Amino acid sequence: MLFWSTLLTLLISGLILGPFASSAPEWAGQTAIFAAVVAVFVLSALPKRQGLKRTSPAASTIGFCMALAGRLTM
Repeated sequence: MLFWSTLLTLLISGLILGPFASSAPEWAGQTAIFAAVVAVFVLSALPKRQGLKRTSPAASTIGFCMALAGRLTM
């Protein structure tokens, strides 16, 4: 359930930031950026939560999310 709701959040954020970026209000764009970063973090941390082994540490996940947030705001 968490996986599908996160994917839906990422899809809606992508729509707001992509095709509808010119018609969306400023607050919607900022909220979509925040939601996209949280969704990417949840999707990358989900396998670890379920007990699956990952090769990269959690710090790289946080770094990736911060880099994504920086790219989205530029």
